[in-house]
Amino acid sequence: MAYTKTDPRRLATYKRYYERNKEWHCARGREYYHNNKDKSKDRQLKRKYGISLIEYQQMLEKQHGVCAICGSAPIEQPLYVDHDHQRGSVRKLLCVCCNTLLGHAKENPVILRKAALYLEEYCG
Repeated sequence: MAYTKTDPRRLATYKRYYERNKEWHCARGREYYHNNKDKSKDRQLKRKYGISLIEYQQMLEKQHGVCAICGSAPIEQPLYVDHDHQRGSVRKLLCVCCNTLLGHAKENPVILRKAALYLEEYCG
């Protein structure tokens, strides 16, 4: 039997090696991230959303650095990439509160409209 990348014996060997040297691997990963933040962010954006760091920065510039819903500028955390979970398409950049709001409303406009009507009725 060939000793391929997916061979269970090889994978088990890698796993044992990683477990024995976990601290070293974690330290190297932190050091790499610290020295290559833009590269790491670019890779993360491409993997999760299919956009580059340059495209993210262009979106941020187009939105004048503020959330697409509430218009607030990020204080501690960068704006999140809002995307359609079913289609996988990127929409705009949102603050943590607005991104969470959409998630809790299950990205359902009917729920959000009902919530707005409720707030208008009781909060004026």
